[in-house]
Amino acid sequence: MRNQAARLLLAILASIVLAIYLTVGASASGPDPMPTRQLVPFHATGSFVVTGSDGPYVFRTGTGWATHLGAFQSMRTVRIHGRTVIGTETMEGSNGDSIHLYFVYEFDKDFFQGSGYYVITGGTGRYQNASGEGTVQLLPINNDGSRPQTWDGTIEY
Repeated sequence: MRNQAARLLLAILASIVLAIYLTVGASASGPDPMPTRQLVPFHATGSFVVTGSDGPYVFRTGTGWATHLGAFQSMRTVRIHGRTVIGTETMEGSNGDSIHLYFVYEFDKDFFQGSGYYVITGGTGRYQNASGEGTVQLLPINNDGSRPQTWDGTIEY
């Protein structure tokens, strides 16, 4: 019984020494080459207008506000397949950092709105290797011809 208790105590002490060594060793070797990524909530609202088309592709630009990015300008390209809309988008913040998204949504032509999902595929600046996902909602067109939209989900960067 004493041998078991001594072995357990020795194992605990060895674990503590190893943890201290790894912690001190990591901080003594300089900055972490792989910064810690954070998974945080992501919410954005914006409004977009059609700026052109080329065959099945439609081009849109817009402005909005997103958590972590702040005010942004957006450029997107969509392809419409019946009621399904597939596209890519870049949200660029005022400091030049950007978030890249891929999205798919179903459009309800009777109610002039749609819903679906998005995936964050990267970006530039602090969002260079960003990832994330969530839902996207398209609301009815405003009187000025712009279309409001919201994104709700997560982003990891």
